[in-house]
Amino acid sequence: MNDEEDLWLELLAQAQDRREMLLVWLAQLALRDERSLEGIGENLGLSRYAMLKLFDGELRQEGLSDSHYRAAATLLGIHVVLVKAAAGLLAIEDFYDPATLREHVREAQSRHPVLRGAHGSVALFANLLTNHAPIRSTLRNRFHAVEQASQLMLGLMDGSTG
Repeated sequence: MNDEEDLWLELLAQAQDRREMLLVWLAQLALRDERSLEGIGENLGLSRYAMLKLFDGELRQEGLSDSHYRAAATLLGIHVVLVKAAAGLLAIEDFYDPATLREHVREAQSRHPVLRGAHGSVALFANLLTNHAPIRSTLRNRFHAVEQASQLMLGLMDGSTG
């Protein structure tokens, strides 16, 4: 085992402890392909220092730009939406087209007047809490699709055939 591999194993453990899947995937890729921290950082447009800060949690994934997410998607060979999901960047309203979202928000706000001035995501969440079946079903189906894609990606990263 060399110093670079030791570093990646440490960074992988940190990312796994914090359940930061994007960072787990990047560390697994680096270990599998014997890539350096600088090499992965260069692909993402980040310095070694920024990569270390990202993995130790001082630089939050939310602080990255869209170009960083797109570079990670290219590097990992997956769609950018999976990268954003793995980074925890998808909000509940991201699972709905704008017209459907507006419809459900209006419905929640008409049933619960206190939500009339609330942000759309709050109203949508309130609809979920009141067990509105179409919203719950749509969210569950779309989340399941993202979860399946994530599991497929993990299988590919581990080299298994699932």
